[in-house]
Amino acid sequence: MLNRWKRILWVAVGLGVWAALFSTDASWLRRLGFPIYDSLQRQHAPTASDRAVMLWISEGSIRQVQESTGESWPWRREFFASLLDLATRLKVPTVHFDLLFDLPSANGPDDDASFQAAIRRYVDSGGVVVFPGESGVDWRKPNPAVIGDLDSRIQYGAINVPVEEDGYYRRWAPQVVNPLTQVGFSPLGVVNFPRPEEVRWLRYPTRASMQAVEIQDAFFLFGAFERGEALTPEQEKLRAQLSNRAWFLGVAAAGLYDLRPTPVDQRAPGVIVHYTHYLNASHPEWPLREARPWEVAGILLVLAGLAVTAAFHFVRPLPALATSFLIVGGGSWGALQLLWPLGVWLNPWPLWLGALASVSGALAYRFQSEWKQLERLATSVESSMSSAMVKLIRRGELTLSRFGERRDVAVLFSDLSGFTSLAEKREPAELVEILNLYLDECVELIFEHEGYVDKFIGDAIMALWGAPVVGQLRAPEQALRAALAYADRVDRFNTRATQKFGVPPKLLSARVGLHFGPAIVGHIGSRTRHNYTAIGDTVNLASRLESLGKQYGVDLLVSEEALVAGGLRLQPDLARELYWVDEVGVKGRTQPVRIYSRTKGLPAASVEAYGRGLELYRAGRWAEALKALKAVGPELAPAEVIRQRCQHALDQGELKAFDRGVWRHDEK
Repeated sequence: MLNRWKRILWVAVGLGVWAALFSTDASWLRRLGFPIYDSLQRQHAPTASDRAVMLWISEGSIRQVQESTGESWPWRREFFASLLDLATRLKVPTVHFDLLFDLPSANGPDDDASFQAAIRRYVDSGGVVVFPGESGVDWRKPNPAVIGDLDSRIQYGAINVPVEEDGYYRRWAPQVVNPLTQVGFSPLGVVNFPRPEEVRWLRYPTRASMQAVEIQDAFFLFGAFERGEALTPEQEKLRAQLSNRAWFLGVAAAGLYDLRPTPVDQRAPGVIVHYTHYLNASHPEWPLREARPWEVAGILLVLAGLAVTAAFHFVRPLPALATSFLIVGGGSWGALQLLWPLGVWLNPWPLWLGALASVSGALAYRFQSEWKQLERLATSVESSMSSAMVKLIRRGELTLSRFGERRDVAVLFSDLSGFTSLAEKREPAELVEILNLYLDECVELIFEHEGYVDKFIGDAIMALWGAPVVGQLRAPEQALRAALAYADRVDRFNTRATQKFGVPPKLLSARVGLHFGPAIVGHIGSRTRHNYTAIGDTVNLASRLESLGKQYGVDLLVSEEALVAGGLRLQPDLARELYWVDEVGVKGRTQPVRIYSRTKGLPAASVEAYGRGLELYRAGRWAEALKALKAVGPELAPAEVIRQRCQHALDQGELKAFDRGVWRHDEK
């Protein structure tokens, strides 16, 4: 036996490892891992170093430049020439332009010439200027009027850096942007790239730590130098921030349409992507590599082994599943958190898929084995239980037990009236057929409303909602709707009985009682013969309501508890179908109950008049109640009951069974 379980364990784990390795490169699993990657990015974002700074062209920059110089966007190129002269003065090693200068300046050749001269001065001083290059998606090098004879002394970078399927910028994969020799505007020779065949994932610094300067502040600093003015403390701080650092010039204004989604900001200026590439290239410990297949397999081997062991350890399926998935979920998340600081990105989805395959394989074998035992158990009790119960056992929705449990249930009792007189005139075989026809109709109604037929008592039926099936959220409402539809189903039975057996029309009728409340449910009976049923006050009251229907002359009595549980206040259609009949107390029960019946077929005026008369009767105003009840037609039978009580009170001076609006029915 032990060897067999070991074989099952290893087969299940092997299945999971195979599934994980097979799915490691699946693009849809990679995409599912993106939100997790982004969350970890934000959780473990590094602090940006002082090796680079961004000069942002924001809405504020455009506005301030226009206010101070009258120059609107796009600016003259001599503005950028002044930035390069400032870079020369501050000994800036590289200036990266995330801007296109592919067309001649609208301000004439002199504007382009001034820009070219500034580039020359900056390059002559030892600086490196980087422009967008021809990257294959309509991005072109600056026009010749800007480059002049400096083409060999200018660096070119790729502007179309790698982007994921969902449009976010996450990966750093140099081979994607070949044949250019730069990625993210970072010249080769300045940084160490990973191997071309190895995909790396960028790490974005925290937004708060990113070094960013509004570009107009750099213009004003250059102007102060040109005029020989003493620098203010703020300008001295800006000078220190800009000196000896790589510059990245780019657009941050939303109106200029250069916003890019990143893990740390869904509307980040595009220049941040290139700035982040530079920082990742400058800090070799930053970029993350993907976990290798053998690393994924090793982690899964441990997790799947523990999960499958747990699946076989627990007796019941829910704890087995919960523990297995807790091991897989917690273990993979722990591995993910452990590997991230080590520079490894582990997409947990292949792990989860592999573990699911392992656990599913193990549980499939186990459940198939246990299903056979369940089938044998159902077969062994089939002769002593209803077929509906056996089906529940076979589906695994019910566990056989001789012990009960307390559960809130709706209980319906129905009884067929007129059957005794019919039995005196019919042969036994025909009576059985008529009765079966009636039971077929009523049981079908109960099943349509997801009820459970507890038992037949002659021509009476007891049905449950809320047991034995667990989790019936709409059980009270379904029970109420079944009770309201019961009379219509009996009418259909009468029509069929008349057509098939010649039973006089409307000869048979049924009374129904419905109550909702706590009951003890379970397998009750002897050791050799037992049945799933409900016992307790709720069952007794439902039975009493069915009997009281005869005294009030109605075919349906529903307790207020059943109405509230059935969502009467949330179901306007149900509220219109019911009216308040009385408030009663029954033998063996101290708590009174309000009872209701259906309004179908009753004139609205009669129902309204009955309500007024009932209120007067409950207040002990007998004469006024009698007067109000005269407006109620004979079709509303409870009115006659209340009229008789009021008349008796007037004649005798009291009602012994009446106590503060409650009528005590002490007889069973």
